[in-house]
Amino acid sequence: MQKNVIIVAIAIIVVIVAVGAFAISRSPQSAYSATTSSQPQQYPSNQTSTASSAPYNSSSQPTSSAAPGTTRRYAVNVAYNPTVGNYLVNSSGWTLYIYTKDTPYSGSSACYGGCVQAWPVFYAANLTVAPGLNASAFGVITRTNGTKQDTYLGLPLYYYEFDTKAGVINGQNVFGFKVATVSNSSS
Repeated sequence: MQKNVIIVAIAIIVVIVAVGAFAISRSPQSAYSATTSSQPQQYPSNQTSTASSAPYNSSSQPTSSAAPGTTRRYAVNVAYNPTVGNYLVNSSGWTLYIYTKDTPYSGSSACYGGCVQAWPVFYAANLTVAPGLNASAFGVITRTNGTKQDTYLGLPLYYYEFDTKAGVINGQNVFGFKVATVSNSSS
């Protein structure tokens, strides 16, 4: 009996050490640092989109007033994933999320403290949306700390700290967060 207790104790210690090592390797401090636009550094909002060119809008380079041979940059684009369908991304293809505890059109967010560290806010000072998205579906709220946050259909938009690259949707269904999918009524 005592031998079994020792084996179980050793197994528990091994699991704790392994989980701790994994958590350290995935530390939020190594993933990004805050920028002046309240966005993680790894989620640049001023670059040309790398969003998927899958079925949503095959022309992410619309004809516009942009100079010939240049790509117009949109703060919000659409990407496609077979699991979630069409979803919102920033200009570099980083996934945007909504929080199910937020109340649509309330003008506020339910994500503060540790929550906002794991789910940094999305804000683009001059929000532009890709063709096919309805600009009136987007808005801005002012958070209790005075920072701004963009919204979609009245819900604040967030990033997820453990998305490791553009196009990743690691935050889907994590702690009440969901990928901000494109509503047919808003496009």
